[in-house]
Amino acid sequence: MRKNLYLFTLAALLSAFCFQSCDRKDEPVAEEQEEVVEPEVPAVQDAPKDPVPEDDQKDQESQENQQKWIFPGGYHKTRLSLDEDQKKNIDPSNDFAFNFLRKHYGEGGNVFLSTLGIQTVLAMEGNRSSSDGAEFCKVLGLEGDDVEAVNGYFKRLIGDLTGEECGNELKFSSAYMSDVFAIKMTQEYLDLLKEYYYADHIEIEAKTLDEQPVGDRPEDLWFKEKTGGLISTAPLPILPFDESLMNAVYFKDAWWFPFEKDATKQDKFFTSPEKEIIMPMMNILEWFSYYVGDDFRAVSLPFKHNSFDLTILLPSKRFDLEGLMGKLSSSVWSEMRKKFVRGMAAVSIPSFETSYSIELPLSHFFSRATGKLVQKTIFKIDEEGASAVAATQGMLSTSPGEPPKIETFIADSPFIYTITESGSGLILFIGVFTGEA
Repeated sequence: MRKNLYLFTLAALLSAFCFQSCDRKDEPVAEEQEEVVEPEVPAVQDAPKDPVPEDDQKDQESQENQQKWIFPGGYHKTRLSLDEDQKKNIDPSNDFAFNFLRKHYGEGGNVFLSTLGIQTVLAMEGNRSSSDGAEFCKVLGLEGDDVEAVNGYFKRLIGDLTGEECGNELKFSSAYMSDVFAIKMTQEYLDLLKEYYYADHIEIEAKTLDEQPVGDRPEDLWFKEKTGGLISTAPLPILPFDESLMNAVYFKDAWWFPFEKDATKQDKFFTSPEKEIIMPMMNILEWFSYYVGDDFRAVSLPFKHNSFDLTILLPSKRFDLEGLMGKLSSSVWSEMRKKFVRGMAAVSIPSFETSYSIELPLSHFFSRATGKLVQKTIFKIDEEGASAVAATQGMLSTSPGEPPKIETFIADSPFIYTITESGSGLILFIGVFTGEA
């Protein structure tokens, strides 16, 4: 019976609708769709409620693992131990992420940001340069004017995200690095950075670029170590008399349901209505959590260590990323997560690597601040999993029962994606992939 069900499932995929707007119905996609879902796609796991044969250890382990991370809404229980007041910062932090994405999407092209890394550096800077609690909180996208409460939130958040019991999939590091001749910060400020942001003070003998080239400088070696070698140079060099607040976010994890390499096909990715490129498209048929709404669809791909997922959002109106971004907010995000359902989904997404960087004046955030805020990021996704790293600097001076319904998610046109702490919905990274270099 189940064998017939799977055959029926695979046959149904040959004519399944794509994850796209209805204006694509007349496009000649039959051949491409057939290639995506040919029988090389790995066999699906049984639905969680189905009994697992005792002699099939692999399926049994798969079902037990699913039960560990599937909760109402399809999410793992959060690893965060925030109190009720601290939990109120999650939605504003996600709004900070959406607003930052909107501002930097601009004229198009790929964007990838660690808004949590940016928030952290701004919070450390704000403790130094802002004397107004309301300004401090507003810059971070948070409500109120209680600086001490915000510092306590970051202390709990960073500690929970990077605790030893959480595994090695996420590393979150901060530091304050200064030249020996830089203006000295008060010991009170250095103690605050250490207590609430786990940031060590590192004093160096900074040299000019002629004396010490980029790549072998103390700031370069720090970022290289903290990002697993993926970012080998600091966003900005620390020159004599300079001081810098630094943050590195390193994430790397395998998929809960790996993509089979044999199922990856060279296929079309539509960067615009007039342009298409050929990319490796990864394909999988599995039980995923997904959302289908009027304005967009989303699918959540869990990582192996339970605590994080990659969420892909595709606009219902194809290529209308700006329209989708204009509607995204913490309330929309929370409502989407509540309405996630778990079911069979045929997912097709590109394998790609992208990098991005931004540079903004710190005075854009704090009226009394000088210097720059700079971030460099790298994101990579393939059949085994995904990795994301960010290097952020604040330079303080300038120098069931029935045949399952199958949703088809074919991300062959521009989309938004996030890496999220599954239980709370907190966005760590957010990006746009357009296919453009």
